[in-house]
Amino acid sequence: MLAELIWTLGRLGSRLPLEGSAAVTIAASTAERWLDKLLQLPVDDLNATQLTAMHLAGRTNGRFTDNSQAGCDKPIRYVKEMSGHRNLISLISDGGRTDSETQAAVFGESLPVGLRMRPK
Repeated sequence: MLAELIWTLGRLGSRLPLEGSAAVTIAASTAERWLDKLLQLPVDDLNATQLTAMHLAGRTNGRFTDNSQAGCDKPIRYVKEMSGHRNLISLISDGGRTDSETQAAVFGESLPVGLRMRPK
């Protein structure tokens, strides 16, 4: 059950909302506090923890949504130490689009054939 709660935390604190504008995101300072707590938890599900770290710290190049540099350095270090997927590290440090593997982890299932996620 902890993995499901961690996944939910990532969706609630994501720097890029699934729907709507960046104005509906939580404050970057709140995301950083959540991230600090997350990285102190015992690892129940490594993939869920790394994915949530990416959501809470992912670069958006928005002055109101991006975490501080220290708020990005911690999850980058964590994902590297846990031998995480390099795309997660890139999304935290540089931003960008998720690959199909990361999208599957976020949405829990693959999209129907021919349907693709695209940025707004």
